[in-house]
Amino acid sequence: MDRQLKSILGLVILAALGFVCGVLVYSGLSSGSIPENTWVGPLYLGGRTRSEAIELFEWLDGSIRQREVLLDVQGHVYRVQSQDLNVRINMEEAKRLVDEFVGSHNLISRVLDSVRSAELDIHRPLPMEYDRDAMDLLCEQLAAAIDRPAINARYDITSQMFIPETLGIAVDRAELVSALLSGFQQSGPVIVALPLKAVEPDVTLSLLDRLGISTCISSYQTAFNLNDAPRSSNIRLAAELIDSTILLPQQEFSFNDRVGPRTREAGFLEAKEIVDNEYVIGIGGGVCQVSSTLYNAALLAQCEIIERRPHSRISSYIPAGRDATVYYPVIDLRFLNTLDRPIMISAQVEKNVLYTAVLSNSAERRRVEIVTRTAATLKPSVQRVEDASLPAGTEVVDQEAEDGFVIETYRRVYANDGKLLSEELLSRDTYLPVNRVIRVGTRM
Repeated sequence: MDRQLKSILGLVILAALGFVCGVLVYSGLSSGSIPENTWVGPLYLGGRTRSEAIELFEWLDGSIRQREVLLDVQGHVYRVQSQDLNVRINMEEAKRLVDEFVGSHNLISRVLDSVRSAELDIHRPLPMEYDRDAMDLLCEQLAAAIDRPAINARYDITSQMFIPETLGIAVDRAELVSALLSGFQQSGPVIVALPLKAVEPDVTLSLLDRLGISTCISSYQTAFNLNDAPRSSNIRLAAELIDSTILLPQQEFSFNDRVGPRTREAGFLEAKEIVDNEYVIGIGGGVCQVSSTLYNAALLAQCEIIERRPHSRISSYIPAGRDATVYYPVIDLRFLNTLDRPIMISAQVEKNVLYTAVLSNSAERRRVEIVTRTAATLKPSVQRVEDASLPAGTEVVDQEAEDGFVIETYRRVYANDGKLLSEELLSRDTYLPVNRVIRVGTRM
């Protein structure tokens, strides 16, 4: 019995050795080839030699350079040529892959390839290249036509209603590039739907509900001249940039951080503004009206003012002592939410009126008064300037005089029963007088 078992075992060993020898002989004959079941993109490379595989890559590269993809943009089909994007195969990477496949097909791996199931395919993506500038330009053109920004939930001050948020939409650029490259790998006409993605708003009604923001606790408004179109545009833009800003307890608001640089690239226009006690034309003129109006809403909401500076002369749209000039990046309006609950800032323009408001929980509403008093009046002087272009004895008034003032501003907070809870001096501001300027002729 033992002898018979040994004989059977010997036959099994001889059969196994024969199988291995056969595999080794076959493997030797197939050395230098790519393993079976190997794919790179749409190309099947199994069993091919290095030169055959590279030749196949070169053929596909030439074909890809002449292809097009039909891009479906919301029902409108556009032809995208591979030549316009310089789409091609990265031949250096393709050769590296071939060398990797051939080099990995060693003696041991060939034995294993022969033993393991043929279902274990090797898949590698096709190494592709393209002109990134051209692709970026295509994405930008599509985005300009398709992208729609999300709109935050907001509070309409005039109707005293919360307006729900709106989802935005944007071209998914990464998916678009991937879809186009995949389409160019296909031999027949390929239609690719423009990939889009939803853009979520930062502020939603659900968020406001969770934060307990439900009531307008303060508001302030100022009027402006609609006939001054650039200034009106700047006011509207700045209001949009601060609208729906949420501040948690002890969180600080910075006007300059929120509105950003006042530049043409940001959409701001040239308009009149006050600089060094004079009216000049500057980019972003009118933005100070937004900061001043917001300053008053923040005062009425009991916010703590961290940084605020008055204009050098009294503004026409707001009482002295209640203005707040800003100049990016050196002069800012900053205040702190000192309430126990979050607040939201609302700002909007309706016709020629700028509205600002602060919203929070109804429990935070208080009766607050802002009171100003004139501490001193500063009288102007008369400046006479000689002008050789005018006949001698002639006088022309270039600038009329305006009094200057020292203004003290107080904030008073009352309890619900009308009892005065607190009174604080907010500021003591000096507005310099405007001197009368007369040009006196000296020409003989």
